[in-house]
Amino acid sequence: MTGRWPLMRKNVRDFDCIREVIEHIYRYGFYSREDFIREGIVGSPRAYDDIIRQLRDLYFLDEEDSSILGTDTRGKYKCYRFKRDYFGDTVDDLTAAFGLFAVKGKAVERILCCLSRAAEGSGATVSNVGTAYYDDEGTDFGPSISRTLKDLSKSGYTVKDKTVHRLNPQLTQLSKTELTSLYYLSAFFAGAGYPRVAAAFLKKTLLREMRSRGLPDPPNAFLLRDNTCGNLFDEQVVYQLLECCSHHVEAELTMIKPEKAGPGKTGGAQN
Repeated sequence: MTGRWPLMRKNVRDFDCIREVIEHIYRYGFYSREDFIREGIVGSPRAYDDIIRQLRDLYFLDEEDSSILGTDTRGKYKCYRFKRDYFGDTVDDLTAAFGLFAVKGKAVERILCCLSRAAEGSGATVSNVGTAYYDDEGTDFGPSISRTLKDLSKSGYTVKDKTVHRLNPQLTQLSKTELTSLYYLSAFFAGAGYPRVAAAFLKKTLLREMRSRGLPDPPNAFLLRDNTCGNLFDEQVVYQLLECCSHHVEAELTMIKPEKAGPGKTGGAQN
């Protein structure tokens, strides 16, 4: 994979702008660019081409064989579709699309540097992370590093002891049996119900922990096929509804007619 990431031409700040396109490609697989424009899913050929370019880069469709995204031809029109594998895990293929979210290059470098330092015995501080950050103009990256460490701690990736951040030890404290049980629980939720995206990412994290310990990959315990994968893109709305439930407030759903709906605007929840 190394060296391919620069191929990503343009990421997105709001997943809604590609939601309906990838949903239709996954659900149907016979829509051409002209179909997407006629249905009002995208506003112009350029908008469609930008999204397809993102998906081609994401799934490395420029390679001789893409095992995920395929193409068909209807006369002069080209259609994209997800290849179906009865024994495959389509959830992982679809959750990969969330990786298109825009993150600036420098931010990625800071995050990786902070995590690398946090994994060391001395932990990560603004000072020792800053030693890896400098430029010819002597820019002070301290404030940016401080914000990054704070965000990592808030998100649970690290734990803070005074000014030192260390990797969260929760996974390392689990036994092999506990780790495997949690892996299968996340695998079930990733394929059967909400929270699906979070469960899919947790499953990958657990798999990395197992491999770091030299443990074999657990065999697949579930054959859920992919009949429910389409609702994976609805999690954002589901979480809004769950939040309303947890606070005991009313939610109002407004259905928007397809011909008037913009990308991703299939309904919403309001307090």
